[in-house]
Amino acid sequence: MKNYSGITYKYLGIQKKRTILTLLGIILSVALITSIGTMVYSLQDKMLRDAIRYNGEYHAVFKDVPGSMADKIMKHVDVETCSVTRSRGFAAIAKVEGQKGSSQEGLPPYRYLDIEDYDDNSYSMLPKITLKEGRLPENSNEIAVDYWVLNYLPGHPRLGDKIKLDIGIREDKESHDQLDDRSWSGNEEFIKKNQREYTLTGLVNPIVSWPGGFVSHGYSKLDDNLDTKSNYNVYVKMNSSIGIHDSIVAIAKDLGLTSVNGSYSQVKFNDQVLRYLGQSADSVLNRGMLLVLLFVVILIMVCTIAVIYNIFHISVLERISQFGILRCTGASPGQIRRIVLKEAAVMSVIGIPTGLALGLLAMKVVMLIIGGLGFGLDSTFDLRVFVSIPVLVISTVLGLITIFAAAFGPARQAARVSPLEAVRNTGNFKKENFSKVKRLRLSKKFLKIEGQIAFKNLRRNRKRFRITVFSMVISIILYIVFGNFIGYIFDIGAVQGDMGTDFRATISGGTGEGFTDEQYNTVKALPGVEAVYKFINTYLTVVAPENIINPALK
Repeated sequence: MKNYSGITYKYLGIQKKRTILTLLGIILSVALITSIGTMVYSLQDKMLRDAIRYNGEYHAVFKDVPGSMADKIMKHVDVETCSVTRSRGFAAIAKVEGQKGSSQEGLPPYRYLDIEDYDDNSYSMLPKITLKEGRLPENSNEIAVDYWVLNYLPGHPRLGDKIKLDIGIREDKESHDQLDDRSWSGNEEFIKKNQREYTLTGLVNPIVSWPGGFVSHGYSKLDDNLDTKSNYNVYVKMNSSIGIHDSIVAIAKDLGLTSVNGSYSQVKFNDQVLRYLGQSADSVLNRGMLLVLLFVVILIMVCTIAVIYNIFHISVLERISQFGILRCTGASPGQIRRIVLKEAAVMSVIGIPTGLALGLLAMKVVMLIIGGLGFGLDSTFDLRVFVSIPVLVISTVLGLITIFAAAFGPARQAARVSPLEAVRNTGNFKKENFSKVKRLRLSKKFLKIEGQIAFKNLRRNRKRFRITVFSMVISIILYIVFGNFIGYIFDIGAVQGDMGTDFRATISGGTGEGFTDEQYNTVKALPGVEAVYKFINTYLTVVAPENIINPALK
């Protein structure tokens, strides 16, 4: 042994049980930090992939911009990739006939096909289109449609057949406002603009439509050369995921788009995707997500520091006499302090990598259990372990900070004890005066001799008692917080199916009548039905004075 720090390895080897206990505390602490960070990133990854699946992998869309302006957006230095689409309009494919005995009020005059031209990038950047049969269009004279509208198309065509479609716009008869693909009205009219002939090449699964709706979708191929007289929708994905909102606003300013109070009506952000990238236009939301994560990390660090501090503190108290002998033989306070800190360093080298691996393994097992047991998950549930390098680096750094912060106090305590007190091993005991001893008489009424001895020992070792109690309190807090956190994750549907319901039955058509009470009671009385929930979804327009509207909402 060349110096006093060599005692570290001898102590770790001799006190194997104490060393294993300390390593176990470090491993579990680092594993906890790693697993929580991995869980947060994995949930974020799952929600981001879900948002991309349903909303598309783009950051914003410039709507109805001329072809020349679309070309400038595509060539902008801050744009990584983009896709271009053009709306051809609505094709009236079949008249809508009301059921016998029902009112025609609220029903549109036709079933429509909303036709859009896609370029090659659109199929990967926009909500994913999956083929049921056939293939996607390869030129502007081909079309793929939602599979369920095949029987409504003129002539009931098959794949490979040609179809002629009357294309135009839909307007409200009174206000002359144009209607979009998400609404219909009994007061609307179809205005024909032209007729086009397409070859039917594919049937696709609908993205947001369903057989009870009146508007379906058709997809054709966008011409490679943009027409300067036509308007296009340009979907952009920026080079950097930082400052997305400001970068897109800067592009809008460069293009000279019209703004109202700093807001551009032709620019629509993909809020669902930006939210999970931490780039929402709502700074409160971004800050809230950061504060939640920061709170979790601080809570973990406080808990782990308390646990590891307790282990090192008890270890130091048990070796006070050993440190006293070293002080008597000439060891300086700095050398004693380095002995304890070196123990922390050696155990960090062993415990941190093991904790990282154990944390990842624990999350993998948890996700396998969730997937295996089901928990009402649907077929789109694909939560997976997202191994993030930043999480591993941050877990390592936080683990080192935690371990040395926990070891520094006991190391300083060991260095500050005088040789005489250390040899006598009285540094951690506190003498009691006569008045305090008298108070113990009350304990005789409630405690037996064993309890009285234990009570006296706790009073004489107050610091150790406080640290132990603090560790227990922190452990209970940790259990309650993360128990409720996991419950919250289940409540928001992150690891559940469709909000706890098994299926939905819907009446659409705008009549506002919905299901009758008799139908509701019939469904409720079916065998195996636990609960039935009913609701009416409608849209209303409210006229509000401008002076009562929050300026931030404008």
